[in-house]
This record gives sequence, structure tokens and C-alpha cells, in this order.
Amino acid sequence: MSHLLIQHRQYGRDCWRIIHSEQNRHKPYTKVQPGTAIFLDPETLEISWGPESTQVQPTASAMQAAQSHWTDEHARINGLDSLSTRLANAVEAYIGRSYEEIDCYELVVRGLVTLGIRYHGTGGLRENLVKMAAREGLPRNAYFNGEGLIEASGTKVYSKSFLRIKDSEAQAREVMNELNPLLKKGLIVSFSTHTKGHTGIVSRKNSDWTFINSGKMDHPLDIGNKAKLVGEEALSEEMKDWFELAASLKESLKITVGRLDEKKLVTFNYAGNRIPEEA
Repeated sequence: MSHLLIQHRQYGRDCWRIIHSEQNRHKPYTKVQPGTAIFLDPETLEISWGPESTQVQPTASAMQAAQSHWTDEHARINGLDSLSTRLANAVEAYIGRSYEEIDCYELVVRGLVTLGIRYHGTGGLRENLVKMAAREGLPRNAYFNGEGLIEASGTKVYSKSFLRIKDSEAQAREVMNELNPLLKKGLIVSFSTHTKGHTGIVSRKNSDWTFINSGKMDHPLDIGNKAKLVGEEALSEEMKDWFELAASLKESLKITVGRLDEKKLVTFNYAGNRIPEEA
């Protein structure tokens, strides 16, 4: 399916966004037989095939509406990508700072604050996280982690739990394969077991996906510096480390990945035109 869509002049660039959209992500693509006609609804961007496919030629007005919808959606996605990229750039500025000064949670928070998102004070993100915990009868700081930040300020693009770790390397590789078409700079990643947790931001170096975080740099990109600080590591290696840690602890592992959501950010005095521009 992706091979067909990626060759399309209009939709090819956003092939994976379309395939992983809410209306398409659960379709049984592996059951499509060779030679089957595939259809893409220009209004909804829903993929279909077989007897239930919409094969009616759209009218000129429908095509214009579809083009307008696509343009608006494309602009929205590009705006979110820009915001996410700036989040990655914001946390990158802290690389080299000691862990004692900035832990992994504080690193993501500082990145959000740099973008103009209110964290402290009345109506801030922190207050919202405390209220989330109170509603569920949890300790005040229960959501002071990556999962909490994604829930309050973003939208999940990936979430998966592993109750039992059987093969750390194979399972980590499987998750990376699932994540690869979804990854973008600036996504927030959360790893959590029953007793441990960690968060950071997705970035990219050349053709490799990386993970900007604060902690012990087990796989630093700048070889030789394994101190406990803010640094950048290979995301695939960090993924494998967390599967190995969960296995050693004999605990389940939950992996959550999310992107900033402008609609949610409005709650925290966010407005795109008030975000300071990068130098």
C-alpha cells in the first residue's frame, strides 16, 4: 500500500501520515490481493478497496473542497512539525549541562517553557498535572513524568505495554520498526516500569534517530563521554536498554510517544504568535 501511495504526485510526501491516520491505521493491508484497485477518498483521505470502496467520480466542487481540506490539513501538520522541531532545538541547547542541574523531566519542561508554554503558576501545566493526579486519587507528583506531559499537552502517536520481556533485543527492534514511519523531531518519549521512569525528546543526526535526555550517557553520540548529564544518544540503543532494564527488574515496560497538541496548549497560555523565534 505504501509503495502505491508514495508514488502519488499529490499524496506521496504524506504517505505514512495517511496510512497511520485514525481512519486507516487498523485496515487489513496484508490481505490485499495483487491487482486489487485501491481508492483514496479525496475528502476524508480514507483508503479503501474491494466491494465497499467508494468508486464514484467526485464532482468539481467536491474536488475543490477536498483540495481545500488537504491544504488546511497539510498546513496544520506542517505547523505542528515546526513546533516539534523547535522543541527539539530548545532541549538541544542544554546538552552538556549536569544531571544535578537538569534531570530528564526538567529538561522537557524547560524545552516547553522556551516555546512559551506556561508551566508554573495558576493555570499552568504543572497545576493541571496535579489536578489530573488528584482526580485519580494519586500522589500530587504522579504525573510529573513523560506520560503526564504527553497526556496534558500532547497527542499520543504510539503507546504499547509489554507485560513480559522475553527477548530484549528482538522486542526493542520490533518497536523501532513500528516507530520508524511515525518518528519526527520533537516527539516526547516516555519509558516506564513499575519502579523506574525516563523521558526525553526525539531528534536526528544524519540518517539516525536520536534521543536527547538527561541521565547516564551509556551510548553517547560524542564517543567517550559517559558522564551523567544532558546528552544525545541513539534512540535504538536507549530502547534496547529499557527492555533490558525491565527484564532485569522483572517488571512490565510501557513505551509512550507523543507530539505537542496546539489545542491543548492553548489552555496553558500558548499562542503561536507569542512563541519566541529561534535566533
